[in-house]
Amino acid sequence: MIGVAGSTGLLGKAFMRHLGNEALPFGKCDYDHIIHAAGYGEPARFTAKPYETIDVNTSFLFHLARYLNPGGSLLFLSSSEVYSGSSNIPYTEHAIGCTSPEHPRACYIESKRCGEAIVHAMRAQGINAKVIRLAAVYGPTNKNDNRVLPFFVKQALTTGVIKLRDQGLALRTYCYVDDAFKMMTNVLYGGSQAVYNVSAKKYLTIHELAEIIAKMTGARVELPLDSMSVKGAPDDVIVSIDRYCREFGDPIFTSLESGLAMTIDAMRKEINFEDDISYSSSRA
Repeated sequence: MIGVAGSTGLLGKAFMRHLGNEALPFGKCDYDHIIHAAGYGEPARFTAKPYETIDVNTSFLFHLARYLNPGGSLLFLSSSEVYSGSSNIPYTEHAIGCTSPEHPRACYIESKRCGEAIVHAMRAQGINAKVIRLAAVYGPTNKNDNRVLPFFVKQALTTGVIKLRDQGLALRTYCYVDDAFKMMTNVLYGGSQAVYNVSAKKYLTIHELAEIIAKMTGARVELPLDSMSVKGAPDDVIVSIDRYCREFGDPIFTSLESGLAMTIDAMRKEINFEDDISYSSSRA
């Protein structure tokens, strides 16, 4: 049996959807496999709740391990943000960042690093625990998800204008959620290493992403006269998945256009549905 902590989030939902009856939200029983997909993925949320962010990536991880059956495995979802402060591009699993505990995103970065240290401590005790360092994962989500990609989609669908806060020159890669799920389950069931990067391979600037979404939705992109950079946001995020590819082969990725089409369609339906409910309520 598989337990998924964080089963309501984007990745948690993917695990529950694909694993079906094998998976349960965490806390129902003891498990053969446990997936730590809990926590806040949105910078606005984790910086607003620093104590909770640190707690869920550290003490809650210890709590999870108590529910693991002997011989079972645990997967901790870390982040490419642990590379923050590193100039060794592309980021490999041997490297780590060097940001200060006073960094604006320290609650997230440092707690993910500490979670990784806990995983290594588990491995020293004979527990089959592994770490996934995720770069940006996207897919159908709710309209209140304010990470860059879904926020651009929401702006495009609701206002017809995608407003960037800066010139959007930072490089990013976006991995569709189902592709990330396949990579993570390969690591969970068969990974021989302690740490793996999970990421797509196609890179583009944030401005280029905005232009693609605008073209697909009929919106336009608006650049600011004065840039307001997001506090603490990483610069270029270029992640190597060579370790994963050597072990499992090159993944077949969903094209960005196809993944965006599914994401846009899902968010459009949610926005239209909520508008219909609001209209009906106003006439009740």
